[in-house]
Amino acid sequence: MPIDDGAAGPATPAEQLATELRALRDAAGRPSLRTIASGTGRVSHTTVAEALQGRRVLTWPVLAAIVKQLGGDESAFRARWIAATSASPTPTESEREETVFIARYRERAADYYNVMHVDHVRRARFEDLYVTPRVSRALKSGTLSEGVELDVQQFDSEIRRAVLLGGPGAGKTTLCQALICRHAQDADLPVAFLVRVREFAADFPPERSVVGYIEHHLEAVFQLRLPQGLLERKLQREPLLVIFDALDDVPDAAGQNHLASIIKLFSSEFPLTRILITSRASSYRNAHFNLARFDGYNLEGFNGDEAREFAKRWFAYQDGAGSEDAESKSRELIRQSSSVADLRKSPLAWTILCSLYEEHGDVPRSIPAFFSRWWQGQTLNQSRHTDATNRLQEAAQKVLPHVAYYMLRNNRSDLSGDQFISLASDFLRTQYETSEEAWRLARETLDYLSQRTAIFTALQVRPDGSESYGFFHRSFMEYEAALYEAWQIDNPHELAESVLRRIAHGDESFSGELVVQLSERYREGKGVRVISEILDATPQLPSDLLSAVIKFLERCSHLIALPYSLDAQILSLLNAATTDRPVPPETLPRQNAVSLTEEMSSWGISKNVPGPVSSALDMIRGLLVRPAAESQLTSFAVIWGWATLEDCLLGFFQVSDLDEHGQSDATLNSKLLRHSTWDLVKEAERRGLLTAADTGQLSAAWKLRNTLAHGPGPQTSSEVSLLPAVQAVEAIQHAVSQLFQRAAEINS
Repeated sequence: MPIDDGAAGPATPAEQLATELRALRDAAGRPSLRTIASGTGRVSHTTVAEALQGRRVLTWPVLAAIVKQLGGDESAFRARWIAATSASPTPTESEREETVFIARYRERAADYYNVMHVDHVRRARFEDLYVTPRVSRALKSGTLSEGVELDVQQFDSEIRRAVLLGGPGAGKTTLCQALICRHAQDADLPVAFLVRVREFAADFPPERSVVGYIEHHLEAVFQLRLPQGLLERKLQREPLLVIFDALDDVPDAAGQNHLASIIKLFSSEFPLTRILITSRASSYRNAHFNLARFDGYNLEGFNGDEAREFAKRWFAYQDGAGSEDAESKSRELIRQSSSVADLRKSPLAWTILCSLYEEHGDVPRSIPAFFSRWWQGQTLNQSRHTDATNRLQEAAQKVLPHVAYYMLRNNRSDLSGDQFISLASDFLRTQYETSEEAWRLARETLDYLSQRTAIFTALQVRPDGSESYGFFHRSFMEYEAALYEAWQIDNPHELAESVLRRIAHGDESFSGELVVQLSERYREGKGVRVISEILDATPQLPSDLLSAVIKFLERCSHLIALPYSLDAQILSLLNAATTDRPVPPETLPRQNAVSLTEEMSSWGISKNVPGPVSSALDMIRGLLVRPAAESQLTSFAVIWGWATLEDCLLGFFQVSDLDEHGQSDATLNSKLLRHSTWDLVKEAERRGLLTAADTGQLSAAWKLRNTLAHGPGPQTSSEVSLLPAVQAVEAIQHAVSQLFQRAAEINS
């Protein structure tokens, strides 16, 4: 209980304890409150200050840690502590209500937030999976030094007015969850409350005040009705922690600035309250917030050790693997994911990669393939393959890119059900005879997505009783929007301008690279022309944007096959940006082959692929990873790889179409053999063994195989460089893996 320092009469036992503690601190050289708090590892510096002032009696373990740190006599202070805790006056009725309420909230919050969602079905205990991230000081305010890395406890103890910046999927929300858990489980820490910005700022002005939102959340989620005025009283007199998570969930800069003003007013009204805001760095910079006196911090992505530790915990949790088995799986996953190493830095993406490896035994080799594989897992594996679900999956794949592009261009983070249906039915109307049929399919598609997948789902109930819908994470909206641009926008100049806008706004989710890669995948040469347009624009770019564009172009040079002239221009720009003596373009070496050869060494094959087929794929890859692979070897690798795929397809169809006596249909066999391998690929897609995304990836490989097998046409060459061959073999190997994986799923 608070103690009235101005009261007359002899000192109470609690006041005597505080006096002795202050004297002990003086004798120890008056270490700072932060130093004392950090030494205990359990409380904030504000809690230490309250104990020294006599406003709070700490629990014995915390007090003992402080006394030990300051070199005091623990037994003497133990006696003082017993006297102080035994002599506390009888609490009033309102104080008893407050104590009971806080205890119940701590218990329920600890239980509610101590959960990590493995996917939209499975859950795990927080401590089983969570790997503590690193936080670094970013924006200097007051006396804090920049660039210093902190653990979660140190970061927590520093929070007064703070902004935590991190990229998409960096774990900002999960760190908020960790802080709420920590404050709920430790009675010596003030309680903490979470304000989800997407819910709080669903409308402007918000439906409720910040205090009103917290009170409503406590009643609706935790089933706790607050005593009248309790929250405001505690905010006014205690350093509670209030976290505003995901400022960037308000999509437009004007809305973000309105919200920042609300937070500033809240902080002025409750000056003792500790406030933490989380946001993407790009959104925070672009909105030009005026949050003076807010300290800035960066949430660092996983490093190699942290990614490996999380993978070990994942495999140990998923299948009860022992420490050695989990360690072995984590090492193999690290090895296979070398070609998408950037995804390891994102806890969200890394979690999905762990899940994909667990399911398939291998991982995607590119970022577009990563998103595509995750999409397939969310749709194809969530339901049985019936004509109805296949129809809805196909509709969802067509509609979602269109919806995502609309939302991104219009700064929308969510849509009402009617808005989704209107957008989807307009898009589908060109493919169906009647508007009613298109509307009905759009309605069914929304139900399918929101009820059967975690891609596009219901977010909240609005005040009028309607539901709002959105992508479960902004990164996936950006992927779907990039997919739309690659499919629907034919003008390379327009695509280049879109990419440059992304870079100018601090693209943190690979969406620019996705536009280039997907454009090249769906129309050969389209991505190359986008890069050419961007290069043509570089002389007019301001210096700060030019630096980001050069880094973007350098990354793209490893993602798609570029003509030597463009490769040389990129390397020349990079060279000019990093040295005072640029090297002429014609003297610069090409670097695609080396990086891709290294990538090939990390490829894996799904565990469902039979041994002979796996061995054949190993030998095909071996042709590509030789130190000086000649064009005839790379050509042979593509042709051999396609022949392997053809054998697998024929084998599947002959086995799946046996008659009731186990005999194959000679007519069917003859029919299959008369058709091209591409017909077999399309038949596999029709039967659910391959997806439209799989056949899209195989299209370029099929064209390259035909050129090599039948000779060049008027506009082609029989020569093949390493990069197109690697991309073709990657697509073929992925298709073979998917054939056996999906066949196993169907048979089970």
